[in-house]
Amino acid sequence: MYTALLLHRTNEINPNLIIPLSLIFWAFVLVKITQLILHYKAKRRLIDQGLVDQEASDFLNKKNQHDSHTSLKWGLLGICLGTALIVIQFLPFSIQSSFSYGLVAMAVGAAYLLYYIAVLAQQKNK
Repeated sequence: MYTALLLHRTNEINPNLIIPLSLIFWAFVLVKITQLILHYKAKRRLIDQGLVDQEASDFLNKKNQHDSHTSLKWGLLGICLGTALIVIQFLPFSIQSSFSYGLVAMAVGAAYLLYYIAVLAQQKNK
């Protein structure tokens, strides 16, 4: 039912959805860039006023560490999903088959498992 909205013909994206999906994507990009700029300005203001003690410094640095974990998570997820979609194209199954959905679900699970293992290994090294 929902695939009829996304797919115009077999394996072609509906052209009526390209503009709304790209606008949604760029809205998220704009919000993220705005958040980064505002966070940087607030951090600079605190440093310039001398209001940064050791506790505040640890808090600000902890946020940066969390961002690197988030980047790792989304990077692994993208790589695993992309690999699953490439594998699906070379298999004799259609993209709407249950095998294809299962392969994508397994790729998502593998990505999160790799992320968990990487974070766990990093925490053990500390």
